[in-house]
Amino acid sequence: MRRVFRSQAQPARYGGFRLGGLDGIAATRTQLATALHTEGSRWRLDRPAEESRGVLRADRDRPAEGAVLGRTDLDLILLLSQDCRQSVARLAERSGLSPTTVRRRLDRLDGARAISYRCEAARSVSGWPVSATPWGTAPAADTARITAQLSGMRETRLCATLSGPYNLMVTLWLRSLGDVGNCSAGCAARFPPRVLRPEAPAPPRPLAAPNRIPVLRAPPAGRFVGR
Repeated sequence: MRRVFRSQAQPARYGGFRLGGLDGIAATRTQLATALHTEGSRWRLDRPAEESRGVLRADRDRPAEGAVLGRTDLDLILLLSQDCRQSVARLAERSGLSPTTVRRRLDRLDGARAISYRCEAARSVSGWPVSATPWGTAPAADTARITAQLSGMRETRLCATLSGPYNLMVTLWLRSLGDVGNCSAGCAARFPPRVLRPEAPAPPRPLAAPNRIPVLRAPPAGRFVGR
């Protein structure tokens, strides 16, 4: 699972109390994303026409105004994350703000690139029905080059560097199960041996009693094999 938290303390509470309270959850592993190099809003389902690409580039290339997010902004973003198609009137009703205030804050957040609207495609009908998420270890001196190359791959939906020894994670969308092996071989030829080559991490730490927060450990072994 991938989750976003407001503070560094929240992942421990989430793993120890929310996940720990679910039947069948015996242990957890987690790592923090230290940098996000690409994500789904930058991915293109198919090759758009040059005119369409120009429109998308023009919106991305506009200068960001910068913004400091307050509690009200974060609450508004949380409401938007539930359904970004809500009208200003509906957001005003749910947030307790006036429609004018909601519209002004949305314009400021959009101008600062603090929010990004996107239409998500259902993977099962997108033509890219297979998802693979490899974990790996990138040498510190090569991380910038490797993440840039991975982010530029057609199949890459998400690329992030992480805390801990397994410091690289990539989510790929593929055309078929056969492409898993092809992509694996391609990555093995392009990158140092340990990149996207999952090795057995330390076993997950069993969850503590409900009134204790567990120490969170390394990520799971990758579901995608590099070599």
